[in-house]
Amino acid sequence: MKRVPNLKTDAEVEAFLEQNLSDLDFDCKAIYRKARHRNLDMAQRLSREIVAFAQEYGAQTIVLEHLKHYRPRAGRKGATLRQRFHGWLHGLLTRRIRERVEEAGLLVEFVNPAGTSEYAYDGSGAVKRDVRNWSWVKFATGKRYNADLNACYNIAARFFAKMLGLTGSNAQACVRGKSSATQPRIPVTLSTLWQHAQVIAAEHEAPTTALA
Repeated sequence: MKRVPNLKTDAEVEAFLEQNLSDLDFDCKAIYRKARHRNLDMAQRLSREIVAFAQEYGAQTIVLEHLKHYRPRAGRKGATLRQRFHGWLHGLLTRRIRERVEEAGLLVEFVNPAGTSEYAYDGSGAVKRDVRNWSWVKFATGKRYNADLNACYNIAARFFAKMLGLTGSNAQACVRGKSSATQPRIPVTLSTLWQHAQVIAAEHEAPTTALA
């Protein structure tokens, strides 16, 4: 039976899995156990830091993506296992955050995760990942931006859009001024809130006509 080495980083875990997955003598239970323990430790630490950050800046609500039934598209070899490990971490992290939030008197809200990473926060459309650095994306305008920060803007925007009732056809009408079946539907992004603010401002600035 092949001995499982002491894996200290996520990259080492993923590399070891890809190199040894085809080995029939490899003890999968050991590596899964190591991954679970590592995810548990990360969930404990990250949940503590997230709640502390929210309290430091006076936030009343922590917004998370609702990934309980979400299934990401298949990727290259080894992606399924990585998605499973990340899924374990997200589930653990969500539970730990909810426990700590309850103790701190804060709230947790969940939003639809579809398209938060795939679309630019500025409304310019779908983004493309930088093949040389996966942590960066390229907007249709040519601008390069941090992928995680772009997704965070959209996740936060989804929460405020839900509070304002800007979901579904209402969000599309806000962005385009009207709903059209011939135009592609773009998920709610930060630009949706910008458009909504512009509409509200225009309505307040519009002159009123006095009736004789």
